[in-house]
Amino acid sequence: MFKSATKSQLSLAAAILLASTQAMAVEPAAVPVGVFSVYPTLAVSTGVNDNFLNSSGAKLDTWVTTISPSIQAVAEQGANSYVISYNGSKGLISSSSDDNYFDQSLNLQTRQVLNRRHQYNLGMGYSAAHEGRGTGLSRGNPGLIPEPIQYHVTSYYGGYTLGAAGAQGMLNLTAGYDRTVYDNLRLLTIGRDNRAMNIGAEFLFSVSPRTQMAFELRQKETDYISPATLQDNTDNRYLVGLNWEATGKTTGRARVGIAKKDFENPLIGDVSRTSWELGVNYAWKPHSTFDFSTLGQPNESGGVGNYIDSSTYELGWNHAWSDRFSTVATVTYAEDDYDGVGIEDQTTSFKLGGVYNMRRWMDLSLDVRTLQVDSTAPTNEYEQNVVTLTAQFSL
Repeated sequence: MFKSATKSQLSLAAAILLASTQAMAVEPAAVPVGVFSVYPTLAVSTGVNDNFLNSSGAKLDTWVTTISPSIQAVAEQGANSYVISYNGSKGLISSSSDDNYFDQSLNLQTRQVLNRRHQYNLGMGYSAAHEGRGTGLSRGNPGLIPEPIQYHVTSYYGGYTLGAAGAQGMLNLTAGYDRTVYDNLRLLTIGRDNRAMNIGAEFLFSVSPRTQMAFELRQKETDYISPATLQDNTDNRYLVGLNWEATGKTTGRARVGIAKKDFENPLIGDVSRTSWELGVNYAWKPHSTFDFSTLGQPNESGGVGNYIDSSTYELGWNHAWSDRFSTVATVTYAEDDYDGVGIEDQTTSFKLGGVYNMRRWMDLSLDVRTLQVDSTAPTNEYEQNVVTLTAQFSL
C-alpha cells in the first residue's frame, strides 16, 4: 500500500480493506441541473515532506501543495440511478517544479433494477495518473528519471445480481477490462503497457439473519503488449468466507483460499499461495470505532521482479470527541517480497490526524505521518515524515 500504484483499476479484493482514514464531515448541497443533482467540492492541502523522493541518499525536503476539485452528478429514476463523477488533483512541489503533476479521472456508471430479484450495473472510466520519482520503476533510484512517469487507464466494468435482499441465497457476477498505457519516458516504460480482463462470481448463503457464507471465484488475465515483457499471467482465486454483523457493534468480511498465478513464460513457473482478506469494524461506543484489516496476495510486479508477494496489516482508531471534532490514529505494517530479484521490503507507518467541522460546507484537518522502510536492498531503505493541513469546501 506504500508503493505508488502502477495502474488504476477496479479491485474486488480492495473492498475489504477498511482503511482507517479520517472522513470529512462536509455535507455538500445539491445544485439542480436538469434531471441531475450536482455536488461540487474542493480540497486544498499544504504541508512538509522531508523525503519527497523516498530516497535512502540525498533527501528532498519540500513543501507540497495539492489542489483537488471534484464534482458528482446523480440522477435517480425510481430504483435506477445514473452517476457521473470527476476528480482532479494538481500537485505543486515547491523545491522541484519538475515533480509537479496533474492527475484526473472521469467515471460514468448506472444501476438498473429490473425487479426485486434482478439488477445490474454498468460503468466506464478514464484516469490519467502519475508514478512519482522514487516509486515504481524508479524505486530506490529517483535519479533514474527526470520527471514523474505519466500513464492513463481506460476501464469498462459491469455486474449482475440475482437474488432479493434478505433472500436465503444471492449470486453476484462481475466482469471488467482495463487498458493501461504509459505516456512518457517510453524507453523505460514501453514494456509496462498492458491489458487486463477480470471476471468473478460470488455466491452468498444466509446461515443466520446476521451472517452469510461466501464462495468466490475470481480470474484476472494480464497481457503485456510488448513481446519483450515476459510476465503475462492468469491469476485465479478460490475463496470461502463470511460476511457478518454479529452484534450491533461488530461488522466484518473475511475470505481465505488459494491464489494461483500462472505465467506463460515457463522460466518463471506457476505460483500458488494462501490468500486472505479480513476487515473488521468494532464500534465499542457510538462515537468511537476500531478497524482492523489484513490482506495477503500476489500482485503485479510494476516492473521490478516477476511478481510481488504482499501482506498488509492495519489497525485504526476513530474517535469523535464532539459533534465537530474527531481524530484518527492508524498503524500499518506491510511486507513485499519481489520474486526473481531477491528483494524483500518491510514498511511500517504511523498516522495521527484530526478533523474539525467548521461549517456544514467546510472542514479543516491536520495529519502527521511517519514511515520507515527496511529492505534487503539498501537503496530501498528510507524514512519519511509528512505533515499536511487540508481544507475541504462544498456549496
